Amino acid sequence: MIILKQNRPELVSLDSTTSREIFIDAGIEHIHVRTFDSFPGNNSETLTNDIIIKNNEDIQKLFRESGIMDLISYNENSLGNGNPSIYITGKLSEIAQKVLNRSESIMPAAALLAAAKFLLRSKENKEIETIGIIDLSASGYMVICIDKNEQLKDGLLIVNPRCGAGTGINLSRPSFNCSFLSIQITM
Repeated sequence: MIILKQNRPELVSLDSTTSREIFIDAGIEHIHVRTFDSFPGNNSETLTNDIIIKNNEDIQKLFRESGIMDLISYNENSLGNGNPSIYITGKLSEIAQKVLNRSESIMPAAALLAAAKFLLRSKENKEIETIGIIDLSASGYMVICIDKNEQLKDGLLIVNPRCGAGTGINLSRPSFNCSFLSIQITM
């Protein structure tokens, strides 16, 4: 079963001055694909596709049936500077990379750090001293806490890549002091 936030990816031809970046979170349960286009004269990126696919089959088949392979084929390295324009994170990122034959991998802890920095920089959080994120999933958990200088607070970056069920993991063990907490649960 494929779940799409939109019906099909938007297959837009890119001219030579437009660049597209594709971000894929290849998780055990779902694959989340987002594309961002940058247009000439615009210093920001526009979200052009936001797709969630239930990961219940072969990834290559899921990418083909959902239109992701067509979307990728329109993107022959649109950044033009030699860097891949496809970035993958998640538990199944290695498998997704093999299917696509080209991309750059982002470690899940690095993606979580970037998310914490993004939250800290947002206007509504300007007064917050620290931000913490607990990311729970069927395949393990991560905890991070950063201060207003975007540095780890008390060295708090915990990565436990094992499934929590039955392993005796007690999330109350880590002690941290954050004034804002974002919790993302994916099962």
